Amino acid sequence: MLVIKALLCHLQMKHFIVVLHPGLVLACLFVILFVKPLIAGLIATFLGYSVRTALTVAFGMASVGEISFILAQETKRLNILPQEGYNVLIACTLISLTLTPILFRCLLPLESWLRERNTIWRHLNSRAEKKGRDANNQTKSELARCYQELSFVVVGYGPVGQEVVSSLQDINKKHLIIDWDADIISHLIHNGHIALYGDGSQPEILRDSGIEHAESLLITLSDLANTIQIIAAARTLNPRIRILVRTSHLASSERLAMMDVESISIEKETAHAMVDVLLMETNKKNGHSVHQ
Repeated sequence: MLVIKALLCHLQMKHFIVVLHPGLVLACLFVILFVKPLIAGLIATFLGYSVRTALTVAFGMASVGEISFILAQETKRLNILPQEGYNVLIACTLISLTLTPILFRCLLPLESWLRERNTIWRHLNSRAEKKGRDANNQTKSELARCYQELSFVVVGYGPVGQEVVSSLQDINKKHLIIDWDADIISHLIHNGHIALYGDGSQPEILRDSGIEHAESLLITLSDLANTIQIIAAARTLNPRIRILVRTSHLASSERLAMMDVESISIEKETAHAMVDVLLMETNKKNGHSVHQ
C-alpha cells in the first residue's frame, strides 16, 4: 500500500503520464498484460501442465515485478532510461497491480469458457490429458488390487476436498479422489493417494472409480449444476450409495434434499459457528462474573 501511495504521488508530480503519453503507456500495458501472459501460458501448456495451471502462471505474469522496478531505477540513474520511460513504467506498474487481482477472479470462468470450445481445449490440454490418462492407468492397476476396501469417493480436490481427504486419512478410511486437473492428480498419486483424472459427472469415470462398491460419495464442488449431474450418474451406478454434498446456499440444500441427498450449507455452518463463538464468549464472561 505504501509503495502504491508513493507511486501515485510520483505520477501526480509528473502531471499523470497516461495523459501525456497514452500511446506509450498502452503499448507497454499490451506487453505486460497480454504478450507476457500469453508466452508464459503457452510455455506451461507445452510442458504438459493443465490449462488451469497455465492460466495461473499466465495471470501471475500480468504485472511488473519488483526486480523490473529496481532495474528501471538503476538504468535511470545511469542515464540509460529517460525520465519519460521511467514514468511510463510507474504508470504501468500501478495499472497492472490494480488489474491482476481482477484477472485472477476471471480464471475459473475463463477455464470453463475454454472447456466449452472443444477444438481450442483439445489443443491446449492435449499434453495434460496424456498425463492424466497415464495417471489413470496407474490408478486402475491399484484399484484392481484393493477396490473391495474402498469406502469413499471424493469428487473435487479444492480447499474443501483437501480437508475432507485429510479427515478420511486421520480415521484410516480407504478413499479415491476424482479431479479434472491432471497436475493435481499426478501430485496426489506421487504422494501415495488413489486418484483419477476426469470429470466426475461422466459415468465412465465414476465406474472406473469403483463407485458401485463404495459406501459414500462426497462431492466438494461449488458448481451446483455439475454436482446434480454427478448425483444422477452416481445413483444410476449405485442406487444405495450415501451422497454428501457441499453447498454454498441454503436454497441449494433444500433442492438437494428433494433428491435424497445430504448437504452441508456453508451459509448455515457459518451462522452456527458464529453463534457458537458468541455463546462461548458469553459463557466465559458469565463464569468470570459468578467467580467474582
